Amino acid sequence: MPTRPMSFSDRQFFIQCLAEARNLSVACESGEQHDSELRKKCEKLNLAIDAVVGELVGDEGYLRLKDISSRSWG
Repeated sequence: MPTRPMSFSDRQFFIQCLAEARNLSVACESGEQHDSELRKKCEKLNLAIDAVVGELVGDEGYLRLKDISSRSWG
């Protein structure tokens, strides 16, 4: 199956999906005890999402900013 390079709009949509997944994971872990297994798994997921976003935009902390709505995606 032929592949094509990721377009700007593809990249933007993918980053938005990752941001949503990370936000849901943060919400899930915030209600858990500090040493719970679910919290640990959410933290691992957040690190993995941050690593993928880091590859896409060059900054692993991109989604950890307080106000991501004002950032340009890409």
